[in-house]
Amino acid sequence: FFFGTAAVFLMADPSEKHYDLYIVLGRGQDDPERAFAAIGFATAAQAKGLQVELHLMFDGGLLGVEGRADAITGPPPYEGTLGDKLDRFISLGGEVTICTMCLRVRHADDLPLRNGTHKTTLPVVQAKMLSAGKTLQFGC
Repeated sequence: FFFGTAAVFLMADPSEKHYDLYIVLGRGQDDPERAFAAIGFATAAQAKGLQVELHLMFDGGLLGVEGRADAITGPPPYEGTLGDKLDRFISLGGEVTICTMCLRVRHADDLPLRNGTHKTTLPVVQAKMLSAGKTLQFGC
């Protein structure tokens, strides 16, 4: 079912679960409100003890490039930068992956990545999405 543009897919077999929650963020500087919401949701879930992976794709992939997220502030009531929020999520043990092809399309595949993030491929993303307890998509 859909909540605005966030689609939720529930998996039928919890024994296949690798992550409790897999979040896909497809927006970045063009839509900071949605980016703040996705990262905030991921951080809150990780802080509650869930295993969470945040996957950055499309324009959201650029948030994983070193320095990019640090320059983006959100509209009120969000405080700080997207970089601050990503660092908090990572410090809690959350994983951040970035779509390799999305970076390539945006001519950013050779740029250094933010500490704590790494690139991944579509087959890996698909496998994780299918094995996660729940998958949320923001701006995809």
